[in-house]
Amino acid sequence: MRPGMSADIPGLIALLREDAVVSMPPGVTVVGRAAIAEFLANSVFAGRQIRLRPIRANGGPAFVLYSGAAAAQVLSRYSVLVLDVEADPDLERSSVTRMTVYTEPKVVARFEARTSFGPRPRPPATGGAPTRSRSRRARRTA
Repeated sequence: MRPGMSADIPGLIALLREDAVVSMPPGVTVVGRAAIAEFLANSVFAGRQIRLRPIRANGGPAFVLYSGAAAAQVLSRYSVLVLDVEADPDLERSSVTRMTVYTEPKVVARFEARTSFGPRPRPPATGGAPTRSRSRRARRTA
């Protein structure tokens, strides 16, 4: 998964094992790929922009989830998703067996991730004044 990637529900669901579990301590638990897809589409991702930034937690894969309204320019750090991944012999690949989602601000703050996620930087305009690196390169070859 690419850093800063947009949440892709079908892509995420495809990574889940059929009997996967999503839990949000202390109380929400959703079991099964279809139920998780419905839960994510109708609650967590409904009408929102979501970006994921990869991190490590407990030695395994995890993500910081940034969330905001559909038109928001800046997304706020919202939760940490910790994944349990196991080899799936039926599919000859690894699958996500559990996603534990921590939304408690004190827990989320323990992970050294920026507190907000802004718009992607625009690529530099072509033409115009040379960039600093071009200027150095030009001096070295001159």
